[in-house]
Amino acid sequence: MTDFPQQKEWKVSAVREGKETDNPHGGKLKAFYVDFEGAEDVYWRRKMPAEVKAGETYFGTIENGEMGLRFKKEQPEGASSSSAGGANHSSGSTRSYKPESEFDPEKVARIGRAHAQGMALHFYAANHDPATQPWPVEHLREWIDWFQADVDGAAQRVKSQAPAPEATSALPTTQQPQPDEREKFRNLFELKALSMEASSKLADFTMKMNDEQRVRAWNGLGETSTEMETLKKLEDSFREVEGEPLTDAAIPF
Repeated sequence: MTDFPQQKEWKVSAVREGKETDNPHGGKLKAFYVDFEGAEDVYWRRKMPAEVKAGETYFGTIENGEMGLRFKKEQPEGASSSSAGGANHSSGSTRSYKPESEFDPEKVARIGRAHAQGMALHFYAANHDPATQPWPVEHLREWIDWFQADVDGAAQRVKSQAPAPEATSALPTTQQPQPDEREKFRNLFELKALSMEASSKLADFTMKMNDEQRVRAWNGLGETSTEMETLKKLEDSFREVEGEPLTDAAIPF
């Protein structure tokens, strides 16, 4: 029995077309029931106009849904948008994942610091009234350091709990996102007032982005002036790609 989720190039052996429904953002969405090599009767909903042809290959993830298997089309790392999901990808290829530790160290440090600064400002705004209470600015750096140390400590705890290399040799070869980065995004979305369910969905969706897109998202969420716009863009992208809204909406600060 095949274990899911799996992310790779999937070759279509047969396809059956389903009904069309209205897309809340305009146009139509159409259901396809696809037999891939290694996974049969997989549900795939696409924005029209679109088609699925037997013999072609599409890169993406097949996972278990509430009603059965479901396919999510994705873009292989390093591929242009025009080539994603086409018929000319090499069969069986998997997406490589670049962990956070391989980012530009200076850029990562600035992202973490900006996030800590934003959280400290939110804390002060929630607990002090500037009209009646002067802000204890002299203590602001202490709280910034505290937030940054808390995030860094969570990452170190995950690293210390990671299995030794020899213990992972029997795992599937498909590379998956590092848990510490996904958890950072999930925790950040919860801080932005999303529910646990919505935060988990949006964190999973964010991990499908390439490295540069995730860095931009993290930067935007960490800046008070751009956090609302960034969160809305992520939510809109989720709705467009997944074909459904999050379970709840972002609550502006």
